[in-house]
Amino acid sequence: MTMGNEPVVIELKDGRVYMLARTEAGRLYESYSPDGISWPPLQPSRFIGTDAPAAFLRLPDDRILLFWNGCEKPPRVGKDGVYGGRDIVHAAISDDECHTWRGFREV
Repeated sequence: MTMGNEPVVIELKDGRVYMLARTEAGRLYESYSPDGISWPPLQPSRFIGTDAPAAFLRLPDDRILLFWNGCEKPPRVGKDGVYGGRDIVHAAISDDECHTWRGFREV
């Protein structure tokens, strides 16, 4: 089971709550809650990413903007060496309440 950390949530127009959580599995994981209290298990999302949190922003026109670190983790350098993967921020936008995303860009 993949554990999610540092979840980010956004309330959708139909009252559900959408969550993305960082993981160490190489991608963000997602879940939809009917009420923001009970949550189905996290599932892999389409967003490749490191173990960095994401961020949502609802725009005045109701589209949803997502920011995340859309890059893979580099290999460790030595036993305790450099480890990162938070060096590129990506953005995408949804005009259908997080069902589909477009405009994937490095910011």
